[in-house]
Amino acid sequence: MDELYSLVREARAEADRVDVDWTRRGVPRSIVVDPRATVADEETYYSVTASRL
Repeated sequence: MDELYSLVREARAEADRVDVDWTRRGVPRSIVVDPRATVADEETYYSVTASRL
């Protein structure tokens, strides 16, 4: 889990767009990172399907 939070934190500091869908427990369900909004088709999508808390 720590890696996911680090990924979101670093992406928010560097990317033009970061969208995160959080669960009620504060766990990222999906993450979209768009490093440069002016460049097409270089977005990265992450989907979290299972976790052990």
